[in-house]
Amino acid sequence: MSLSIKTTVTLLALGLFFSGCVSPMHKAIERVHPGMTKGDVIERLGSPNFKRRESGKDIWIYTYYQEDKPTRSFITIHHGEVTEVSDKQKRYSLLEQAKDAPTMEAYEAKIMQYQRAQN
Repeated sequence: MSLSIKTTVTLLALGLFFSGCVSPMHKAIERVHPGMTKGDVIERLGSPNFKRRESGKDIWIYTYYQEDKPTRSFITIHHGEVTEVSDKQKRYSLLEQAKDAPTMEAYEAKIMQYQRAQN
């Protein structure tokens, strides 16, 4: 069975076009959903490129290329489980951060910081 050159070139062109649209990392991130554990995420995506902690939540940041552009996905983890997957970076207000402060001193420091920012 032989394919014509025109059919072969068309199939190759379509394959290259569709493979360039969505990166393997993007496909893997699309399969991450709320309720998954940290272990599930690491098994599926590997370790994040960056981590930070805001308002008592872990934010895992994965950086990859999508259509030749650097792209970031943000996975929010609270109490060991994914609560949100987004391509938008969230900033938590000082008041939200104060609610999740581990100690009374940390809570008071965040409230004072908030009050200074308001003046």
